[in-house]
Amino acid sequence: MNSLDQETSGYFNGLAATWDMNISGRETYIRQILTNTGLAIGHTVLDLGCGTGVLAAFIRELIVPTGLLLAVDFAINMASRAYRSFPYIRAVCADALHLPFQSGRIDRIIGFHVFPHFANQHQVLAECFRLLKPGGQLCIFHLKCSRQINAFHATLNEPVRQHQLPRPPQMRAMLEQHHFTVLQADEQPGMYCVRATK
Repeated sequence: MNSLDQETSGYFNGLAATWDMNISGRETYIRQILTNTGLAIGHTVLDLGCGTGVLAAFIRELIVPTGLLLAVDFAINMASRAYRSFPYIRAVCADALHLPFQSGRIDRIIGFHVFPHFANQHQVLAECFRLLKPGGQLCIFHLKCSRQINAFHATLNEPVRQHQLPRPPQMRAMLEQHHFTVLQADEQPGMYCVRATK
């Protein structure tokens, strides 16, 4: 982890105790996004940048009884809170640039409100491609559009002040550069969703 990643990790470690994202009123949208990825019983799912585990219950209801939910965050306090709240997940503190999983073993990777915080977004996409099974799917989504996310980050302190979410056309190009087939790349005020398959 480089110095910028360490600064960001420290920033989110400091927020973990009060982090739980307010998703009240957006549960139907979250379920629809996850359902659209084709999550199914028995899937192995990676919640990338899991934070305190806000998606865990939503994902679990689609993959039980035989599915496996892996949850990764590079802020140890976030990953620890996720595991304490949802002991059925396998929580790992790890850098998204070097994930500790075997290649080609994951059915779905979900990145919720996390992509702007990766210091090397291209390398993260390459790592996701490595981990997915053939036909596996990556989903990156937010409860705000890129303009809203980027404007909000600009009001915050370093290190996240400069963190940017690419607009869908840029994200499409990035994914295609890493050999993904893009299924969806949409945004509007209050939503952002990009899905791509290996």
